[in-house]
Amino acid sequence: MSAFSVIRSIILSAFALSSALALSAAAHAQDTYKVQRISTTPDVIIVRLNNKGDMVGFGDNAYLWRRPDRQITLPTLTGEPGAQAAAVAINDRRQIAGFNLIAGAYRTFILRHRRIRDIGGTGSFFPSDINNAGQIVGDFGGAGGGQAFLWTAGMLEIYDGPSGYLNDLGEAVGGAFLGDDRIRQGGVVRTLESAPGRGPTMGLDINNHSQVVGVSLPLGPGAQQAVFWQAGVATLLPEFEPGRLTVARSINDSEVIVGFQEGEGTGSRALVWTNGNVYSLTDLIRERDPLKSFAILLFAWKVNNRGQILVSGFDTREPEVYAHFLLTPRHGRRGPHQAVQDAEAE
Repeated sequence: MSAFSVIRSIILSAFALSSALALSAAAHAQDTYKVQRISTTPDVIIVRLNNKGDMVGFGDNAYLWRRPDRQITLPTLTGEPGAQAAAVAINDRRQIAGFNLIAGAYRTFILRHRRIRDIGGTGSFFPSDINNAGQIVGDFGGAGGGQAFLWTAGMLEIYDGPSGYLNDLGEAVGGAFLGDDRIRQGGVVRTLESAPGRGPTMGLDINNHSQVVGVSLPLGPGAQQAVFWQAGVATLLPEFEPGRLTVARSINDSEVIVGFQEGEGTGSRALVWTNGNVYSLTDLIRERDPLKSFAILLFAWKVNNRGQILVSGFDTREPEVYAHFLLTPRHGRRGPHQAVQDAEAE
């Protein structure tokens, strides 16, 4: 197995681990969703979505999507396509954070307008997120390396703390690969509080209001459950089906939360939480959408401030292919609870 195949396996495992551990500006008025299948070459994983609708990911190279039907190959630090490279995050300035695996070490790059640079430093730096200030957070020492790094305008800071997800205030939660129950704010690391009667709160995203979502672990037997944390208080999110493992994977600045409920095979279900309620995203696809009869929405990974959602699953016309979808809301005045009824009535 090639070194990059190992990397790909690790990142796929990270998605699985986030499961196991784990409003747009007008989201309160959100109606049904338009669904677009994202065009990809085989074995590509799309991992991040910015507020402009741009997406990045990797397969045999680092890739960018400025629109769902166009996959763009990105430059690498070595100058050679397919040189064990991945793009892992993109901000609203279209700065992209990614890595090359060079001589056994992860080298983090920042790229904008096809100009690429190594962030420097001695050792192995595995990036996981970039914010709109251009700060990059990740693991120092490689994937799951044990310490975190924060890169700010050419300066590298190594610290013990969360390394996974970064807001525009420079606050961090989670881990690039391993779960983390801590938050870093103002350079201070502390443990996220647990929900009543529950175990640790594992952060998987943080918005610009310092609100965190992730999973709440049980103290004993029982399912891991989606959780919302704010100002020292952790609250369990409503379950779509009681007793099933649920994960809150992303939150935007209007408190729209997306994630999923785990199930066997295609029994998983992509979810959205708004206004204290939880809905299946499949139920919110517009009735007349061309993909309504074909899209199986299993996992919701990211929601941006426009309410767009990055989702993965399957297209029943190609059931052997893992597919990615971009969901764009059609705004109305009644919200998702009414959208289910609207979709049925269309």
